[in-house]
Amino acid sequence: MRPNETTTAAIAELARKRSLIVLVSNVPRTVTGGVSQYVEDLQTLLIENGLEVRVLAYPDRLVRREARGSSGPSSKLLHGLFAAVAILLTLVYRASHRRVIVHSHSASFCLAVAWASRFFGCRGI
Repeated sequence: MRPNETTTAAIAELARKRSLIVLVSNVPRTVTGGVSQYVEDLQTLLIENGLEVRVLAYPDRLVRREARGSSGPSSKLLHGLFAAVAILLTLVYRASHRRVIVHSHSASFCLAVAWASRFFGCRGI
């Protein structure tokens, strides 16, 4: 992942403002490739450019459970619980950082974290 000139300037501005970037993912690092590789590359790029980054990923054990076909109402409940905990963590981060940006992708429950965090003074993207 190579940033262009505009992206580099934007990252520098975020670093200057002491921003914290929270990456919310439905895929943990233990799952190789795809989404987890994107999140890892993005985290590395942001850290190399002076930003503080936290990754909130859906637990590996639950991803594997769902991959085996164990889904249904309990999966929806677990997605909701993960989202609730992630939102609470963004509140904690917001209390100690001037600016918190929540970046999510892939799953609706991750998107919900970014959306809900906006009500607590974070930026959701």
